[in-house]
Parts: sequence; C-alpha cells; structure tokens
Amino acid sequence: MKRLLVVFLAAMLLLTLFACGEKKDAETAGRDSSDISTASAEPTGTATDTDTDTEPGAGSETNPEPLRPNVPDPAKHDTEQVVTVLGPDGSVIREERIPATDHVLRYESDEKGHSAVCILCGKTGESAPHDPDANGVCSVCGYGCVHEFAESAVPAGCMSPGYTEHKCSICGYSYASDPVPATGHKFVQSVEKPATCTENGTLRWECSVCGTYFTVKDAVPATGHNYVNGFCTFCGAPDPSVDTGEAIPQDTSDETSGNTPAPVIPGGPYELPEVPIG
Repeated sequence: MKRLLVVFLAAMLLLTLFACGEKKDAETAGRDSSDISTASAEPTGTATDTDTDTEPGAGSETNPEPLRPNVPDPAKHDTEQVVTVLGPDGSVIREERIPATDHVLRYESDEKGHSAVCILCGKTGESAPHDPDANGVCSVCGYGCVHEFAESAVPAGCMSPGYTEHKCSICGYSYASDPVPATGHKFVQSVEKPATCTENGTLRWECSVCGTYFTVKDAVPATGHNYVNGFCTFCGAPDPSVDTGEAIPQDTSDETSGNTPAPVIPGGPYELPEVPIG
C-alpha cells in the first residue's frame, strides 16, 4: 500500500513539472511572436524622411534667400558667360553678362624648360625654354632661384574667384594656388516705386557687397481704391458709384496757416469763377 502511494505521488509530481514547463514554453513563444510582429510592423521609412525637400528659394531653411543668384563657371572663365538670377519660383528674372578673364597661372618647370597651367580651368600651355637673366634665373618661371615666397590672399568676389598668391622676394616670380569659388551676389530688396491705387509698384534688388542692382517693374500690385463716404481714403478720388449732386467739403484745413481749401466738387476739380464786388 505504501509503495502504491509513493508511485502515485511521484506521478503527480511529474505531471505538475510537465505542465509548468509547457506554460513557460508558451509564454516564451508568445514573447518571441510579439517581438517578431513588432519588428515586421515597424516602418522602414516615411514620407517625412524622403518627401519633404522644399523647393530652394521658397523661404526654406536650406535656402532662405528670396533670390538665387548663380555664379560663373570657373572652367569657362576665359569666355564670356551669362549668369542668371532665379526668383523664388525658379523662373529667370535677370541675366548678367560676365566678361572673360585672364588665366591665373602656376608654372611647372625643370632644367629643360617650363609650361604654364591655369589653376581655374586647368588648361596647360605649351612647353617653352627658360629665359635666364644675368643671374641665371628664368624671368618667366623663376627656375634657378632659391625662392623665398611670401603668401597673400586674393579674396573671392561676387562674380570672381579668389586664390592664394605666392611671390618670391628675391626674383619677383609669383604663382597662384588654392582657388576659392565666387561667392555670388547678396541681394537685398527695397521698394523703388511704391504702388498706388491704380498703378503697380517697382522693386529694387541691390547687392549688399558690390552694389550691383536691378529693378523689377510691376512687382508690387496696385492697392485699389478704398472708398469711404464717397471718396478714396488713399488718394481722394471720388467714388464713381456715388452721385451726391452737390459739393462735399473736405476737412483738410491747414492748421499751421489757417487756410482752408475750396470745397471739392464731384467730377472736378473746377476753377470757380471770380465774382466782382460792388
């Protein structure tokens, strides 16, 4: 009897342990399944990440300037170029002709001769023999001199590149290096001609660096009349839709002089006839 009881208790213990193991495995599987589901549902990208690039020049953080001035291509500096200024919508509102400029040179030399290379466009001249002076130093490339160079910066302009100039204090030979791109104009807007009730106004754009400017006509729309009590509050023009049929005095007296102008007659102005006295 005792043996049967022991066997029964052992069997119950095994069943309990087996049931606990299945529950634990089920919980673990549930967590794993939840993790996989969450990972697969996580977006790989959103429209905010890829589709919010703002058109340059439209007041975006990438380009807050209202205008987008271009700069000359340094690789084409030896030919005349036409540089455009773009408005906020990308349309061309101005063209500026930039004349050709000289090459900015450095020389490559050895005992046989030298050749010039432009640091802006990369064009290379033909090799030429040295032209030594009385000290045996080439007057073109400075070959043969133990140079002592002093450096000076040529700053970039709105439409011209900058570079570093190296000049020998012994023979006077100089060369250029480290080109810097043109900066472009920094245009500031002002009103050249204010708009009126019936006429559009004109805007002026002037570079705060070099003073280059241009104007755009009809850039400011006319305001239109603002009629109150039969007259425009901006320019005083009578309201054509109001027909009073009588003179309407205007309170425009000059307080400093005490003079009061003649009344305004609808449809005027007219000169009043002189009336003889006596």
